[in-house]
Amino acid sequence: MSINRLGSLAVRLAVVLLCLAAVLQVPVPVFAEQQSKVLFTLEQTRNMAIRIGYETEVPIISFIGPDGTEYIEGKTPESIMTVEHVEGAVYYYIRNAAPGDWTIVYDKLSNKNLYVDSAPYNEPIVIEEFTLEEVRDDRADISFMVSYYQDDYYDYIVYAAITDEYGFVSGQKELKHGNARANKPVSDTVSLTSLTSYDNYRLMLEVYIDSHGIESLDTRLADDTLSYSNRNTPRKIEDFYVEVDLTDESLLIDWSSWAVNCDEYIVAVFDPGDLDEPSFLTNYTPDITSTELLIDSSWEYVRIELAYVKNGITSEIRRKEIRFDTGVEIAITTEEHTNSAQAVIQYNVPGSVEATVTVNDSSETVMLSGSGYFSVPIGRFENEITVSYFPEENVCFVIRKEIFTDRIAPMLKLYENSSSITVPDAKYTLAGETEPDCTLTVNGANVPLNPDGTFLYELTLSQGKNEFTVVSTDPAGNSTKQTVIINQAKAVAGSGDEDTPFYKRYKTLLVTFAMSMVFIALVLLFAGIHSKQAEKGKGRKELLLLLMRNCAIALTIMAGLIALYLFISRSSAAKAINSPEYYELVLDSAQDAYDAIMTYRRIHMWFIISSITAGTGLLLTLMFGLMLGQARKRQTASAGVTCPNCGRHYNKPVGFCATCGTRMDSRT
Repeated sequence: MSINRLGSLAVRLAVVLLCLAAVLQVPVPVFAEQQSKVLFTLEQTRNMAIRIGYETEVPIISFIGPDGTEYIEGKTPESIMTVEHVEGAVYYYIRNAAPGDWTIVYDKLSNKNLYVDSAPYNEPIVIEEFTLEEVRDDRADISFMVSYYQDDYYDYIVYAAITDEYGFVSGQKELKHGNARANKPVSDTVSLTSLTSYDNYRLMLEVYIDSHGIESLDTRLADDTLSYSNRNTPRKIEDFYVEVDLTDESLLIDWSSWAVNCDEYIVAVFDPGDLDEPSFLTNYTPDITSTELLIDSSWEYVRIELAYVKNGITSEIRRKEIRFDTGVEIAITTEEHTNSAQAVIQYNVPGSVEATVTVNDSSETVMLSGSGYFSVPIGRFENEITVSYFPEENVCFVIRKEIFTDRIAPMLKLYENSSSITVPDAKYTLAGETEPDCTLTVNGANVPLNPDGTFLYELTLSQGKNEFTVVSTDPAGNSTKQTVIINQAKAVAGSGDEDTPFYKRYKTLLVTFAMSMVFIALVLLFAGIHSKQAEKGKGRKELLLLLMRNCAIALTIMAGLIALYLFISRSSAAKAINSPEYYELVLDSAQDAYDAIMTYRRIHMWFIISSITAGTGLLLTLMFGLMLGQARKRQTASAGVTCPNCGRHYNKPVGFCATCGTRMDSRT
């Protein structure tokens, strides 16, 4: 905090380093003869500090002022210029340098370069001593000595300071402001009447002086402490109200009923972890008389201190220590959503305690003793219940809970119009909707709901009559129930098909028959081709490749026809579920609408499978075709002929036998 008793060299070096923050660093190339250069230009009288950095040996340096005066080390008086040498640098301090151009004259000697910095500076002001002489009633006698390079006047301020355990100032208050001449001892008396009573004050002196726009200052604490009891200290505030909200874990401090005429209020809250440093400390203007803050439920207690400041003097402190564990246990056990007309409150108290129960705007007082419970009436929809009790005067503990009372059963809608449904399948999809936050069950089994409350649930049917109970229950406990009866019966042939065209009723059968005919035709065709090739004397390998190629062709044709049929069917199914009529189908029968979607999905899946199969068959056809062509080429190249008349064999085809002249061809 202060610069005390430093040697002249160290002090000046520190001041110069602080002043050189905005300095211009100029490398000056120097030759083996004397050189000169304008170093800086001043607009007004200043104290100037110049640093010359060198590499090998101290250069020869001098300065020429605006009036032509030459400043040389050892020749210029120290009252005008002082010089200080450190390793690798020389510092020149020129006091009251005149306005105008200042020139540096230098000889580098053996140095390659010189580095020159210059900046204004102020001579340091130093508090040599500061002593608390005596405390008398409301006054303190002090003495101090301040040194400066000349006998100028400086300003000083005396503070009363509070220090922490490490000796650092944590708070201060000004007691006196004055001025004095440097280098002369000063004795003074300061008034303590503006101080609050305290046992461990330390006086602090601050001095500062301005020279040509640059301020130099120093501070120092007196060694001795002082204890002061202000006879004019305002009396502590009479009391304040504290409300501990155990639900929200908050603390309300209210002193409006005991407000006083003052400059400000000071509120401090300490937790058990550190009773020396407050976890909360704030000053409030006189028009603010309450504050609220959060607390940690794990704390055992809090300490609250309230004071006020009047005429600059802090009052005595009103202090309260609030313990959270009072032995009283109160809980509102009714759920936050309920259909009950009563809220149940349980309690366990040592001895007896008076509690106030507030439901919305209605309050009543009850006397609680021992353990037990009681109930209070609550209205429909939103209810705010508060239970408060006072373990001591002006200290209130509060338990809160918001309860929503709902006695309206939830909406439950099943999309099927009939309560008795007959289906031929062993599965049935139940569709409907209810309120999004409800719980839905079918015969006791939970049914997942979509975010909007709609649901689809697949039921497993047994032969005959199946009864399902659908129950929707809201968070308050209200429920709505519907019963669905579904009959599973085998479909009677021809029933309901009188108005359906023949080709639609037997579409699947007709398509299957057509595919079978195509398959049979392909088999007969390929069988004939195979037999003809066998008659021509084809080899076994060639016949095998021919058979595999023909099978791949058959697979491609069949899969392609199926894919084409499924593509047409898929387009029709997609058009059906995206048409306005589909909405009417949903309203009329959710099962039929669901079946339409599933039909589209099945057709789409088989279309993909058949398309992949057709593509695979086409690739196999090409592959086996290429392999068959290569085999035929090899067979043709290696084939020979035998004369049927004389039996002579030729390794390659010839027109006539050379022995008997019989005509031959490649098939002989």
